[in-house]
Amino acid sequence: MHAAEPSKEYEVKAAYLYNFANFASWPVSAFDGDTAPFRICTAGQNPFGSALDDTVRGERVGQHPLSVVRVTSPAEVKGCHILFVPASISNAASYVAAVGGAPVLTIGEGDRFLSEGGALRFVLDNGRVRFDANAKAAAAAGINLTSRLLQVARQVQQ
Repeated sequence: MHAAEPSKEYEVKAAYLYNFANFASWPVSAFDGDTAPFRICTAGQNPFGSALDDTVRGERVGQHPLSVVRVTSPAEVKGCHILFVPASISNAASYVAAVGGAPVLTIGEGDRFLSEGGALRFVLDNGRVRFDANAKAAAAAGINLTSRLLQVARQVQQ
């Protein structure tokens, strides 16, 4: 049996996640070593199908090979560098809280995700995937969002 094909929306979001990894910076302390994996974690059921795995396969952020990790509870977020929380997760705030100020770029889809402390939130704007940013939340996690990333955000909360 084949995995369900991702929607075009999630193919675009997979590309965004990869690009976010390249247009943000993490403190050296976020990694277990110079060539430790850069972990993109997805919470709950996987909406990407194989799109996210296919997008990051063989790619690196600096010297760090990209890997995709599925987490099923907030207790499993340790070691993530990016944490994607889909709209299907009703307790998104508990995932953000579990990060607890660690250098994790939290990305979600829920309407309240930024106000609950998330750093980036995907939105559909006239049928196009866009994102809003909470620069203060990213900075509090020790993550620097580049000016190039913030320039393409739909809205930026400082």
